[in-house]
Amino acid sequence: MSLLDLMGTYPTVIFTTLLALSLVYWLFVIIGAIDIDVLGGAAGAKQGAFEGLAGAGKGALEGAVGAGKGAFDGVAAAKGAAADGALEGSDEAAAGILSFLKLRRAPVTVVFSLFALFGWLGSTLAVQALGAPGIALGTALLLGTSVVSLLLTSFAIRPIAPFFSTKSATKSTSLVGKIAVVSTGEVTKTFGQASYEEDGHALTIQVRADESSPIKRGDRVVLVDWDESRHAFEIEKLPSHDDVLLHRDAKAEVEALAEAEAAAAEAQAKTEQSAQK
Repeated sequence: MSLLDLMGTYPTVIFTTLLALSLVYWLFVIIGAIDIDVLGGAAGAKQGAFEGLAGAGKGALEGAVGAGKGAFDGVAAAKGAAADGALEGSDEAAAGILSFLKLRRAPVTVVFSLFALFGWLGSTLAVQALGAPGIALGTALLLGTSVVSLLLTSFAIRPIAPFFSTKSATKSTSLVGKIAVVSTGEVTKTFGQASYEEDGHALTIQVRADESSPIKRGDRVVLVDWDESRHAFEIEKLPSHDDVLLHRDAKAEVEALAEAEAAAAEAQAKTEQSAQK
C-alpha cells in the first residue's frame, strides 16, 4: 500500500487531516515571523491576504482543537435532565486527565500538533501492518491510537514545558501604561504583536491599533488599554527621537516667526507714531 493510500485510509485519514491543519498553522506562524515588507510595493496587499489566510488557518485549527477536545471529553448522549450532569462530569474528568498528563504545561497548538503527529504515525504503521481495517476495527484502532498518542504527547511535552512557562503574577491589566516594542511588520485593528521586557524576560503580547496612525516594527508603543473581547492591548505610538527633534525645530521656527512678526508690528507702530507727530 502506497503512502498516499495509507494517508487516505480510515482511521489514518482523520489524523492526516489534523496533521495537515497543524502544518498549515505552523507554516503561517513561520511566515509571520519574517518581515514580508521585503516583498516590495505590494506588501500591504500581500500582508492583508496573509492575515486573512492566517486567520482562516488559525480558526480552522482552533475549531479542530475544540472538536477534538469535545470528542475527548466524552459523548454527551444522556437524555433529559441527566444530560447536563453527564457533560459536567465529563468536563471534570477530561480536565483531570489533562492535568495528570501535564498537557496544560504547553500551548494548545503545540499539544494538538504533537497529538496529530503521533496519531498519524501510529495509525499509519498499524494500517501498514494490518491492512485496511473495516469500520469496527478502524474505530477501535482510532481509539487505541488516540490513547497512545496522548501518552506520547505527554512524554514529549515534559522536557520542553519550561520553554512555555509564564509568570502567573503578570496580569494583562497590570501591563496597561507600560512601554513595549512592536515585533511584527505592522500593527492593524486585527493583527500585531509586541515585545515587553519584565525582569529580564521578554513577553510577546498581542496588540491592536487604529490604522490611521501607521505603526511598524521597532516602534515604541504604550499599552493604553486591555481589550478583553480581542485578548489584545490597544496601543499608541510613542514619538521617536527624530519626531521629538522635528517637533522641537518646528516649535523653534514658529516662535522665531512670532517674534519677528511682533518686532515688525512694533516697528510699524513706532513709524506711525512718528508720522503723526
